[in-house]
Amino acid sequence: MQNPTVFHTQALKRVLNEFYDADWGGDNFDRKSTSAYIIHIGSNSISWSCKKQSSVAQSSTEVEYKTIAFTTGELMWLQQLLFIYSGVL
Repeated sequence: MQNPTVFHTQALKRVLNEFYDADWGGDNFDRKSTSAYIIHIGSNSISWSCKKQSSVAQSSTEVEYKTIAFTTGELMWLQQLLFIYSGVL
């Protein structure tokens, strides 16, 4: 438990489920996109966010990349948090 392995990380990825979505230029006034995600452990939601992006995206692909990057950052933070407090991962 003091030395987590690749197996532990793979198990974490199977347990942490995520959903993310984005719209491109959804606000008709300023044309900014909205990003959203929900992260679950099992059937419990443990983290979520829905916010307008700070800049206007040039394409739907750019919006998706920004959303994926933000969600990945949140997952990495949660992984580190679970690692610190559980000692298992």
